[in-house]
Parts: sequence; structure tokens; C-alpha cells
Amino acid sequence: MFLQAHDARVTNARSILLQDDGVGIQGDVRDIVIEVPKGQIGISAKYNHAAIKHSRLSDKIDFGKEWTDHPCGEKYFKTIQPVFMQLREMRAQNMLFRDIQGKETRIYLPVLTAFEDELKRLCESFRGVFVEKFFRYLLGRHDFYKIMLKTPCKRKTVSLQSVNIGGTLEYGSK
Repeated sequence: MFLQAHDARVTNARSILLQDDGVGIQGDVRDIVIEVPKGQIGISAKYNHAAIKHSRLSDKIDFGKEWTDHPCGEKYFKTIQPVFMQLREMRAQNMLFRDIQGKETRIYLPVLTAFEDELKRLCESFRGVFVEKFFRYLLGRHDFYKIMLKTPCKRKTVSLQSVNIGGTLEYGSK
């Protein structure tokens, strides 16, 4: 009903497609695509979070290369590799992530600090080209509505936003 009230194209929908998760790798964050006569209406549907993407960091993933075609440096991988090796050892001992003591300082802080340092290096090295590719990766290449269902306790909250590549306009919540 919200889309019908705010986007007249919905009434002329030809089909509704559920996107495969793999399309996000190519820069399409839409989960649902509504085919209309003059294009598409995209929807990114989220459950209990507001993130557009759930990007992963790993000592095996070169986020710079995968997200922007600008590879991460050797220093980044040398910094994070011991942390991920430690995580693999813990997994081999059947330790659950929730049971790791001091994970904020032992795991999160070194990985996120290395990530921040590498982002700064890539921004300084490739300037606007990197920044544009980085945001295209994060936001996708297509305009979309983002719908979020939040279910803390027994109360359900749904909010909807329109995300345009040029900016975000929030319509509100119900």
C-alpha cells in the first residue's frame, strides 16, 4: 500500500522477481525487483537490521580488489592474518564465538583498525576513483526502496526508505 501511494509505477507491475544473493557481488543490493513497463522498482528487504550489505572481512578476502578493483596492501594482510589464524584454532577446538573472552580487544579492534588503515591508504592512493567505487559497492548501482522489519520483543516495527544513488530520503515508519 505504501509503494502504491508513493510510486504510481507499482500499479502497472508485470512481474515480481526474487533476486539471488549472488547479484549483490555485482553491485545490486535489491532483494526484490518489480518489473514495470518503463523499468524496474527495487526493494532491499531487511530483518532486524538496517545494513544494506553484510560485507565480510577475512584474511582470504581482498576487500579492496573485490569491492573496488584496487587491491589491499601486504601490510593489511600481515596485520589481520594472526587474528584469523587464532579464530581458526579456536574453531578447531570447538569454541563458540560467543564464548571468546575479550573478543573486543583481541579480535574486533585489531581487524577493524587494520581495515580503517587500509581504507585510508586506498583513499589516499586512488582518491575519488576509489571512493566512488567503494560507495557504488556499498549502495549498489540501482535505486531502491529499503524495507526493514524489526521484531524486538513481541512488537513489530516496519520502516521504509527510498534510497537513491544521489541520496537517501526517509519516508518514516509504521
